[in-house]
Amino acid sequence: MQALSRSITFQEVPSAYKDRKLAARIIKELERPIFLPMGKTVPYDVKSLLSVMRVPESFLMLAWDKKKLIGYNIGAPYKNFPSWLKAKKADVTPIDGSPALSLPDHGTWYHDTIAVVPSKRKQGIATVMINRLLKHAIKNGYTKWAVFLSKHSSSNAHEMYNAHPLFRKIQKAEGVMEGVVRQRGAIVMYRLYDLKV
Repeated sequence: MQALSRSITFQEVPSAYKDRKLAARIIKELERPIFLPMGKTVPYDVKSLLSVMRVPESFLMLAWDKKKLIGYNIGAPYKNFPSWLKAKKADVTPIDGSPALSLPDHGTWYHDTIAVVPSKRKQGIATVMINRLLKHAIKNGYTKWAVFLSKHSSSNAHEMYNAHPLFRKIQKAEGVMEGVVRQRGAIVMYRLYDLKV
């Protein structure tokens, strides 16, 4: 991993700035470059991303290299998501026909999305953003962590989680429930971590 450049800064976004203009910029500069190479439609439009950004108690962090947006990370208490954004049983049912996994519950922090532009990966940007999100979730009493991870080559979310020390420790202690599922039209890995392990 390369050292984090001094020109890279991180910004926690206050509620007042979680607006349509910012959502549109995230879609254009981060989501489209990642999902379009997969031949997939971007899982978010501006309206749905803005809805996630405005979930009560959501935590949105941006990564900048000078004035260029290079990454973002968003999560929120699962209990605060509107029903139309919550996972359904079909979203956590493995494609191999295994029984459905547990849905997130009221004690779960839901890590909705993380993205870093490909040219800035493997510099520790994602680790910094995940660590800040984890610290926020644990400080606020959440004991579980749910995430859907793309395994496509244009996304490195799966790789980020496998390399993260805490999530690796939880996995070794068998404190994670996981399965390959279909969500938002893509084949992804669903994981539900027990943060108490």
